[in-house]
Amino acid sequence: MAEDLPFDNDKEQSNINVIREIPDKRKYWFVRTYGGKLFDWFFEMGRVGIAGNTIPLKLIADGIKDDVTFNALRTSVENNIEDTRAGAATMLSRQLVNFYHKMNVGDIVMIPSDNSDYIAFGVVASDLIENKKIKDTFLHNDRTESYPQRYRDVEWIKIMSKRDVVGDMRNLFATQMGLTNADKYADFIEGNISTFFQKDEYYYSSMFVDLNDDEELNAFELYRYLEAVTKLYKHYCAVHGIEENEELYLKIKIQSQGNNIWKWLKAAGGTGVAAILGMSLVGSDPTVKINKQEGFEASLKGNLFKNITEMYDNIVQTNIAKEEKELEIENNKIDLINKKRELGLLTADEVEKYQIQLVDSAQQLQLKSIESKEVDISEVISN
Repeated sequence: MAEDLPFDNDKEQSNINVIREIPDKRKYWFVRTYGGKLFDWFFEMGRVGIAGNTIPLKLIADGIKDDVTFNALRTSVENNIEDTRAGAATMLSRQLVNFYHKMNVGDIVMIPSDNSDYIAFGVVASDLIENKKIKDTFLHNDRTESYPQRYRDVEWIKIMSKRDVVGDMRNLFATQMGLTNADKYADFIEGNISTFFQKDEYYYSSMFVDLNDDEELNAFELYRYLEAVTKLYKHYCAVHGIEENEELYLKIKIQSQGNNIWKWLKAAGGTGVAAILGMSLVGSDPTVKINKQEGFEASLKGNLFKNITEMYDNIVQTNIAKEEKELEIENNKIDLINKKRELGLLTADEVEKYQIQLVDSAQQLQLKSIESKEVDISEVISN
């Protein structure tokens, strides 16, 4: 039975503590750091900035109005930068307009360290700030560059090694532009910030397969994991009277380490499905505790399997009470089982079976929460 399983289920899992709600219209930005030379300064000062100190601020402010004002901005950029490559002035002009007008408080920014070995994630915390007292310079590609006098404050969230980042963002990391919009990578970026989050009408959960370079992913274990998740998902929907659906998606990236992002309908509930996926992380801290900001709050403490099994059993008992009476269940156990199956419900034994299968396969796959991959700034500086 569930209470006899050989797991320590009395610890509290702190790294799955919030289903973050992503603000509407949030944008995502990748800000280069001159080959990593400004990474430490940006991080320690809590800010990001781009080139263009000598471009009149009014031209940037007006540059979004129409073609005439943008061309005036581009002309000023051409006269003030040393980069003579074709299109360089136009690209920087667009970046200046984006940095001034389109980046907003609450947006997410990422900055790379040297060789993009590490990526820092942060939230924009201010409008554009200008500080002409910043006079420091640095050498980059045999040119003397100035520290940005125009910047935005940033609250840094975390730093990750590039090899641990969820999602294929190689093209983004390879760009040489000072500021790049990264909206098309939004799901992957949010998935790197936390294991669980809500966006629009969907909930998401990101995890990674902690494989060494010489390890391989076992196809049968992956099959058992997916079978258990889908069975418990369908059961959860049936128990809660949610219309039968297959709105459960998986983005998966297999490389030296496999990363995946689950996605499911908001209408299918957040806490219950998150609890099911949370069982995947049972390896060291099996108790799942989930808080939904400004909404429901649920906590599964003690024996995870016993609690969830009892939760399902209680709901099943309520949902089919009328059916039990009509079928005279005391005298016809087979009819009850058949009725449960008609409703898409698993028996208590089946629920427990798939719970065990989910945890066992997740452990075999070495599935872990994304939060555990955060590194300290000291590791980046020392490298």
